[in-house]
Amino acid sequence: MESNSSFDVAVVGGSIAGSTAATLFARKGLKVALIEARANPDAYKALCTHFIQPSATPTIQRLGIAEKLEEAGAVRNSLEMWNRWGWIRRPEGEAAYGYSIRREALDPILRATAAETPGVTYLPGRTATGLVRDGSRVIGVEVRDSGGRVSSISAALVVAADGRHSKLAELAGVGARKLPNKRSGYFAYYEGIPNPGNAARTWFLDPDVAYVFPNEDGISVLACMFGRKEKLDWFKKDLAGNIRRTFERLPDGPDLSNAKQISKVIGAVDLPNFWRNSPPEGLVFTGDAMVSSDPLFGVGCGWAFQEAEWLVECTAGRLGSRDELKDAVAAYRRTVRKELLAHYLMVNEYSLNRRYNPAEKLLFSAAAKDPKLANVIHDFGGRVIPVKKLVSPVTMGRAAIVNLRSRSDKELTARNRVHASRVMSPPDEPGLRRRTIEVAGIVSPVIESGPDGSREAVVFVHGNPGSSEDYAGLVAEAGKLGRAVAVDMPGFGRAGKPAGFNYTVEGYAAHLGKILIHLGVDRAHLVAHDFGGPWALAWAAANPEAYASATLIDTGVLLGYRWHYLAKIWQTPVVGELFNAMATAPAFRLLLRHGNSGGLPRPFLDRMYGDFDRGTKRAVLKLYRATRDVDTPSQRLRAVLAGIERPVLVIWGKKDPYLGYQFAEGQKVTFPNARVVVLEKSGHWPFVDNPEAVRDAMIPFLSKAMKESSPVAGG
Repeated sequence: MESNSSFDVAVVGGSIAGSTAATLFARKGLKVALIEARANPDAYKALCTHFIQPSATPTIQRLGIAEKLEEAGAVRNSLEMWNRWGWIRRPEGEAAYGYSIRREALDPILRATAAETPGVTYLPGRTATGLVRDGSRVIGVEVRDSGGRVSSISAALVVAADGRHSKLAELAGVGARKLPNKRSGYFAYYEGIPNPGNAARTWFLDPDVAYVFPNEDGISVLACMFGRKEKLDWFKKDLAGNIRRTFERLPDGPDLSNAKQISKVIGAVDLPNFWRNSPPEGLVFTGDAMVSSDPLFGVGCGWAFQEAEWLVECTAGRLGSRDELKDAVAAYRRTVRKELLAHYLMVNEYSLNRRYNPAEKLLFSAAAKDPKLANVIHDFGGRVIPVKKLVSPVTMGRAAIVNLRSRSDKELTARNRVHASRVMSPPDEPGLRRRTIEVAGIVSPVIESGPDGSREAVVFVHGNPGSSEDYAGLVAEAGKLGRAVAVDMPGFGRAGKPAGFNYTVEGYAAHLGKILIHLGVDRAHLVAHDFGGPWALAWAAANPEAYASATLIDTGVLLGYRWHYLAKIWQTPVVGELFNAMATAPAFRLLLRHGNSGGLPRPFLDRMYGDFDRGTKRAVLKLYRATRDVDTPSQRLRAVLAGIERPVLVIWGKKDPYLGYQFAEGQKVTFPNARVVVLEKSGHWPFVDNPEAVRDAMIPFLSKAMKESSPVAGG
């Protein structure tokens, strides 16, 4: 090539978008330079999901490479999606399909197709080092070869197809509109995973996601995606092991008994979403250089094919006139916005690693039951239909009718939700067991440790807005002494949250009794926190023969107590509802940190916020509005419990802003022999901000209480 060569189009980047654009431009009779930094024609992109959406199949067919892909073993892909309502599967029959093929096979095919196309000059081993300008207009690109020689390539149009970290964008000084992606992910290749029908299977674990995508030669991609701040540090400790553990835990997961990992684990840790700003005249972006989204949905490959074709269709016949070319590039950008922007915004909004919103719950639950809605979901997932069809009144109306007419298995859905929440999480403390139970029609997760089936147990009762997960570490410790159990109470955590439950202290006390009967616990050493204290102590007062001891953590019989400011908000009609509606994740974290001035771990805060859904918000309002008067029921409890002599330990955070530490010593009015431990630097959740101190106080107390425990009829 001469030191100064002239072309109609100079395409920088020989991957999907670049090779496609070069091929199609040349077929329009244009002279094209395809500039690729990597010298090896078999080079390929490693970080990719290898899932080409069905929306790109028409472009692939017009490009003439469909047969080549299938000869190389590409899988005609379909998609099956699991969520807590079940599987969303497309009914049998003719359907749009895309392709799944590793970039190791795809990229060389595309590059060879372009290089063999008359009109394309393939220039491997050339790196773009500068832009050639005429004033503000780009009229070419400078490139350097492997020997360090620099040459100029002039062109009416320079196409930047050089990926999300586009060098040409940097040279042109073009930024991007960025949106955060709070999700990270890791994947690896495996052999030996059976996959009947070659379906790509995705598990939406709300909010984590896992998928297995079959590719050519019996090779599958296994990927895990999760909130970066919540789980990245844990996941990185054992990448290969955590991928495998995740898939072994999946509901209806793949059979890994003969699976063999054949690649290193590849990660996508910080990939912000962006849409590149308008380039200077004479330059245009395509593929990832223009639009880059969360890789979760695998839209990048398909969109790269489509964008390249739209670019050629809009500009190929309009390179002769400067004004015409400007209009053509503008038309291309309008086409990309029209076709992709709504999808892009929806994908990016989900990349905030949030839980399902109400519309998604409505659609996913209905699509698991209705074939027509399953088709809509699959067509949308394949980017075959626009967003407006997914959320149209017709689609949403049908989903509402399906859900109203279909009897849902609430128990199965609740169990699936609990199961999903544990799939992508660190290994449990040794000795912990997890299951769900159904009591009085309400499903609750249970964490257990120690001897299974013992009639005597340490029973952990959480408060507001907690769950059994608050106590996982303490359950494991208590299990070394004997049986230990923690249960999500109705309205909280991952338990059922029926509107008709009796959300009062008496209602919870009665339900706790039913749980203990279901678990076969005759003697209970109560460990309670926050509102769990009134629930557990009300049960103890009604069941003195079964009440063995009590450990009260920032809770108890609150004589003379006046409600804190949050309670007063929840107790006020309309104001409480508005407050809950505005409880965003940052606001929620701020409020809970106020309750622990020393700080609370981010995973604890995020888990608690994740459980603070509509059902829990309703439970909180009903509970607080049913307990405006604290002193009268406290006096009644004192009158009963003061006559029942049991071992009692009181642990209190001195900096608790909701329940002042003066109530710690105040417990001796009801429990004269109670031991009181005040933790100087702790707040309302001392078992979170100082778990060692709580453990060191509680375990010796429980050890002694359990050794001395014996049934005492009537107290």
